Amino acid sequence: MYWDIYRTLSYNALFNFIVGARSVGKSYGCKKWAIKDFLKTGAQFIYIRRFKEDIQRLPLFFDDIQAEFPGVKFKVKGNKLYINEEIAGHAFTISKANLEKSTPYPKVNKIIFDEFLLDTSEGYHRYIPNEPKILFKFYSTVARMREVKVFLCSNSITISNPYFDYFKIERPYQNEIACKDDILIQEPNCPEISQKSYETRAGKILARIDPEYAAYQYDNVYLKDTDDFIQKKTVKSTYQFALKYKSVVYGIWVDYDAGLQYVSLDYHKSGKLMYSITMDDHSENTMLIKGQKSVLVKSFYRNYLNGTVRFESVKVKNACANIIKLLH
Repeated sequence: MYWDIYRTLSYNALFNFIVGARSVGKSYGCKKWAIKDFLKTGAQFIYIRRFKEDIQRLPLFFDDIQAEFPGVKFKVKGNKLYINEEIAGHAFTISKANLEKSTPYPKVNKIIFDEFLLDTSEGYHRYIPNEPKILFKFYSTVARMREVKVFLCSNSITISNPYFDYFKIERPYQNEIACKDDILIQEPNCPEISQKSYETRAGKILARIDPEYAAYQYDNVYLKDTDDFIQKKTVKSTYQFALKYKSVVYGIWVDYDAGLQYVSLDYHKSGKLMYSITMDDHSENTMLIKGQKSVLVKSFYRNYLNGTVRFESVKVKNACANIIKLLH
């Protein structure tokens, strides 16, 4: 019924991204695995959250699971998690993890990063600059040539996020799990939990008043990703120019018969018209968009607002939404 971490472990990946609906047991499963492994082998774990206020709730870490381990004594003191009076875990915020460069953790064999994805559209939360790289540096400090497994758990926010970009992760569209080059992505499918959630009184209300959010909560539908305006360019499309944003180049194409522009990762590398959106992307081969914009860029911006631009994937669409904000 709930997510089975041991099935995931059978793939033996180092980095495991578990992205699923609420209440399927992502955090609980990782916690139970960490406790059982400590009781059996003495192996420790590291628990990571992003914000200080999340770590401030650390004293409640064992509250929901201690009933499963009768006779076992749990305690939290500072950023240490104790089991039977011995240190079993260490807790950090991702912002502080980079300060642990010289601290050895020889007994740690697993890292759990809970709620690693953010809904940045809400405005008051942002990823730390270079956050995935900070995590990887911290991993190298902890592992020190050992095989330490990492589990990153989150609800389904959006595929357009720094972690999927950094680790080059694509969704497992055909299956629940995709594993390549020691990196696993899993979208747990727990239909029984989903059905039970919809049958609760709150679930019935949410399904009635906000079905899209209910799908995110209960069905593992990504909150910020929709198929609106997703369409690959037609064979009649003509290449116009390119936009470079966060080191990725997007080709802009037009089909005059359809009256549509298309944004694709396909572009003419020999084309001379490539615009950089930010100074970080600017190079001798690009033209920086600053102040007065070209006629082509103005036209693209206007067409976007008019709804006559199509995108080859959700990821491309989400990137263009950020580009448009910068062009405003």
